[in-house]
Amino acid sequence: MRNLCPFSRRTPVCGRWKRHGSIAGLLAVLLLLGSSPGHAFDLRGFGDVTFTKSDDAGSADRHGSFTLGQLDLYVTQPITDRLDVLAELTIESETSGDFVADLERLQIGYRAWDWLVIRAGRFHNLLGYWNLTFHHGRQIQTTINRPSMLAFEDRGGFLPVHLVGIWLSGYVPAGPLLINYGLMAGNGPKIAGLTSLSGGELDPNNLSDNSGNKAVAFNLTLHPRGLHNGGLGICGNISRIEGFDNTPAAAKVANISQQILCGEAHYVTETIELLAEYYALFDQDELTGLGRFTNHTWYLQAAYTFADRYVPYLRYERTSVAEGDPYMTMLGVIDTARTILGFRFNLASASSVKAEARLIDHPAPAGLAEHAHEFAVQWAFWF
Repeated sequence: MRNLCPFSRRTPVCGRWKRHGSIAGLLAVLLLLGSSPGHAFDLRGFGDVTFTKSDDAGSADRHGSFTLGQLDLYVTQPITDRLDVLAELTIESETSGDFVADLERLQIGYRAWDWLVIRAGRFHNLLGYWNLTFHHGRQIQTTINRPSMLAFEDRGGFLPVHLVGIWLSGYVPAGPLLINYGLMAGNGPKIAGLTSLSGGELDPNNLSDNSGNKAVAFNLTLHPRGLHNGGLGICGNISRIEGFDNTPAAAKVANISQQILCGEAHYVTETIELLAEYYALFDQDELTGLGRFTNHTWYLQAAYTFADRYVPYLRYERTSVAEGDPYMTMLGVIDTARTILGFRFNLASASSVKAEARLIDHPAPAGLAEHAHEFAVQWAFWF
């Protein structure tokens, strides 16, 4: 599919740092700086409006719901030929209905050589292709939503898709290949807000680290020189994740050693988009001593663009959870399969309308397969 994102994949990162301050004030500062002499920077914005209808009696969308997406403000500023800054600020609604301003991304980077770029700040973690390519603006991705296993942490995600720390990256020619690499180290996540060892949320630890064991992530992607639009990659993440209950004392109730291994393959041109990613999660809680658990999650996505406007697409996702894994239980993750059939119409390079039909399968309490159907329409844009 045509890449409608105005930003390069070589500036990937994302995170979430909640600020309940004055939204109007933050907007005013950005606009004033952007228009002031000597302070001009590249300011872009994203937004979307989505309607979703589900036949699942327990879904929040069972009556049909309109959802106002994020107002996403993306800022880049070169300081010198080698030094640059990137920031992303979003305004979005909480489950309470209130709007809050979130500092989603913030990084400073220094390009020493092509084979070494040093960054510090908040990033999208080095997990697969999607997490490094698509960020908070939904216009830049083909589909309405991210794959469910790559959902952001505060939206029910169970993978650590954000990391606060330092990031080394670069690319090296090697005969018929171009090799991209990345290495990150930073605060490991925690699980907060647990009630009876369930109902918790993965927290990237934006301000401090509750554990002395830093998270380490890596990726390595091979691009054949004769196939510039394709690549094969491996990646991983090693961290220790502590869980805390929802009491005022926030007592520690879990101490999980986690290793994630993943792989991806992609081929993306002006007309064809083929994506595949696989993740294996190995969890062991030292407090319970229940042993090691292995979980698997993956997706396949295909899209084809014709006449620059019409984009039919298909995605299949599957998550298989090891029975009794404390980590998955705390985050409320269950076996799930999703089949998504969609169509995107590009009104312009800056706006699109997407429609999806979804079949969702997951175990019912009685152990029988439960099927839910959803229909969603989204109008996305950037400016």
